[in-house]
Amino acid sequence: MHPFGGTPVCPRCEKVVYAAEQVMGPGRKLYHKPCLKCSTCKKRLDSYTLLEHDQEPYCKSCHVQNFGTRDLRQANLPYAASPTRSNAELPDTKGHEEQEEEKDTLNDLSSGSPTLASTVERNNTLDAINRIAKPLIQTSTGTRYGAALGTVSPQTTGKKWGGASTTPRCPKCNGLVYFAEQVKAVGKTYHKACLRCMECNTLLDSTRLRDHDGTPLCGRCYSKLHGPQGSGYGLLGKAGG
Repeated sequence: MHPFGGTPVCPRCEKVVYAAEQVMGPGRKLYHKPCLKCSTCKKRLDSYTLLEHDQEPYCKSCHVQNFGTRDLRQANLPYAASPTRSNAELPDTKGHEEQEEEKDTLNDLSSGSPTLASTVERNNTLDAINRIAKPLIQTSTGTRYGAALGTVSPQTTGKKWGGASTTPRCPKCNGLVYFAEQVKAVGKTYHKACLRCMECNTLLDSTRLRDHDGTPLCGRCYSKLHGPQGSGYGLLGKAGG
């Protein structure tokens, strides 16, 4: 800082630091942004990588290397290889059960009797463990949904998907009629393009369709073939006759 409270001076380059280029460093000193570097490796620092020691800036790695805590408990101890113990000094690694079995065997051999008692005892123990470890067998409990309903046999719910019986056939062209192209009329399933008048072959829809005994007809042909017939007109002569 200037001694009279004027514009601050960068402690690194000792030049004036203006507000647009200043950054706060160690000891609340103002640096130029490019001048705020690690005192050891000269790496540029920011608020995330800056560490301070005696009002000097350091990066994290240099700070740990120079001022980090060290374990000095073994620094002054002379290095010497630890003596290896001979095989004779190693403790016996046999388990207690193995030692007992060997002792029983030696006693039996010395007395001349076979080792039947210990063998039978071990076999009984293994049989008990096997009986305990057997998995449980599923049995019906007789609850509401158990044995009270009796044996449930699987039943088929319908024919396989995609069979010929599930897809209807068009009575006009005898081809399969899929859902996207079907139209129902006179109790049957047609292709949309096959629903035509049986007399004049006119394409029909719901407004022009007439049904006569399961036969699709247009309104004109229906009136012509099955409409009400006039009486007496056939006996009339021509006009002026």
